[in-house]
Amino acid sequence: MGRSLSQRKSKQNTASQTKPDRTERSSGREADAKATSQRWWFSVPTDLGDADRPLSGRWPGFIWLLLISAFALLLRLANVYQTSALPTVVSPLGDSRGYLQWADQIVGGNWCGTEPFYQAPAYPYFLALLKAVFGDSVAAIRVCQSLLGSAAVLLVGLATQRLFGIRYGIAAGLALALYPPAIFYDGLIQKAALASFLLCALLYLISLANVGRWQVMAATACGACLGLLCLTRENALIWSPVLVLWFLWSSGSEQQSPAVTDDVQATNGKSWIPDRRSLQKGLAFVAGLIVVFLPVVVRNGLLGGVWSPTTFQAGSNFYIGNHAHATGVYQPLISGRETPLYERSDAIQLAEQNTGRELTAAEVSQFWFDKAFAEIGEAPGRWVRLLATKSLMVINDFEVPDVDSYQLFSQFSVALMVLSPIWSFGWLFALAWIGMLTTVGRWRSLWWYYLLHLAMLAAIVGFFLLGRYRQPLAVLLMPIAAVGVITLVDAIGDRRWRPLITASLILVASVLVGKLPVYDRQAMQASAWMNAGIAAGRQQDYPQSIRYFETALQMDADLPEAHFNLGRALQLSGRPDLALQSYRRSLHLNPDLIDAYVPLAQVLEQMGQVADAMVVYEEALRVNPVDARAAAALSRLNATLAAP
Repeated sequence: MGRSLSQRKSKQNTASQTKPDRTERSSGREADAKATSQRWWFSVPTDLGDADRPLSGRWPGFIWLLLISAFALLLRLANVYQTSALPTVVSPLGDSRGYLQWADQIVGGNWCGTEPFYQAPAYPYFLALLKAVFGDSVAAIRVCQSLLGSAAVLLVGLATQRLFGIRYGIAAGLALALYPPAIFYDGLIQKAALASFLLCALLYLISLANVGRWQVMAATACGACLGLLCLTRENALIWSPVLVLWFLWSSGSEQQSPAVTDDVQATNGKSWIPDRRSLQKGLAFVAGLIVVFLPVVVRNGLLGGVWSPTTFQAGSNFYIGNHAHATGVYQPLISGRETPLYERSDAIQLAEQNTGRELTAAEVSQFWFDKAFAEIGEAPGRWVRLLATKSLMVINDFEVPDVDSYQLFSQFSVALMVLSPIWSFGWLFALAWIGMLTTVGRWRSLWWYYLLHLAMLAAIVGFFLLGRYRQPLAVLLMPIAAVGVITLVDAIGDRRWRPLITASLILVASVLVGKLPVYDRQAMQASAWMNAGIAAGRQQDYPQSIRYFETALQMDADLPEAHFNLGRALQLSGRPDLALQSYRRSLHLNPDLIDAYVPLAQVLEQMGQVADAMVVYEEALRVNPVDARAAAALSRLNATLAAP
């Protein structure tokens, strides 16, 4: 009926041989600590990797990650609720507004479009799916993105657990769950939330693609996932060759994960020529990419002659980030026209004006590349300094605002307010450095992971920086930062003080570098407050709009766009005399602010100063010869004056 005593004893003996008891593990750890006590750096962890652990042994880590994921969801939902009344949430601006309008067109039946993609299309189609289910509710979209953020926490934890071990997976999941910028971006109508989820899914699929029976299927899924990520964040395309090489040079096994394989085992008897299994996985990965890219290539080719897997804004974006007066952050091609409504048309119009002919989408992109390289060639030293500045910007602690400001949202969100001072990109980068130095002895099995970081850094530095553009890099750093955290905890527990001194120096140096004043933070914050004022004005809440503009001007008194928008709010609220002062101030600061001329002339007309208004209309046409409003107003006034 039951097993004999001898059978039970035999099983117990077998278990005792395969699983060291607590005393043995403790003594082994003490021996390792003693062996490294005189070193100035950490030993490479010997317990990296969890893919070869039986499923039952991974359950505790999985349960912890589920709890952490649920906690992450609560934080994100609280942030959504507490920031729901902010003007830019109620009335989205910029890219957010453009994405919602694009999604409306898709839901309305125009699912294919009429022109080659200028912006990455995956996020608008994702929004269209949500709109088809939930209608026009911005709150529903933000809640769904919070769910994506929670799932990303689970996925990055599982990926890190398979690559480095249970404790590391829990640390990585907790780090992403508590990371304030992740909470912030998951609540915006921006593609950062979708990109972060897809990146975490990609990392998890990579952790599966070199272990077990389903490696080829996992490789195919990796390709498809990277394809979707590229259609969300175009610069992820730079990862394709890295992962192709990794699949070709790592045959894998049914027992080990890509990171746990010992360096000697990783190269011992391994030819540089891919084996059959590696070729299968490499081809499967490429097939996954093709499945996602092919419809986009065909669509772009049929609509505009651009046989491209992504978009054609690379040229204009490269110019924005590298022209003679570039600062490293976003600047519109025409001042005051930093919205999707103008970005595409301005890039095309300016390129065609300079060439004197109609251009295809590919030719527009190439024009801006050529123009950028020409200006770089005129002053290569300036460009090298710009690259150095942008490199410092990437690792800086500051979240560069686009339309929505991380700092503004932090005034309303308790999660952001509490976590921002203690957990930021500066600390993440410092911990990742420690993790990389700790695992450098395993570079033969982790080289692909290191190259993903370097490639993303190059992709960001090569163009321009916004906080949400850097977010994929932050997510990518979570697993290696978790190694840094656990390494520090173990070193403290083992009382290895010399390595801790080294780690402390790295932490302090990294954090200090992250605090360097490479940004005009006040000016950037002023722009964000101004955007909130614009959104309030769209809701016809002019008193609140004026308060936001005045706060922006307290931060940066010489921001011409803030003076212009303040003038607009004053004009609409029935105070033309004050509006006149604001309009004139904006044009004094920036005569090329073409949108300010017509409102200024309209105020002059309203105040009875017709002659002065005509002069301003003429100036508007000089600055922008195709300004239809100025031409129509001038024609009307001339006709009025000519009438008997």
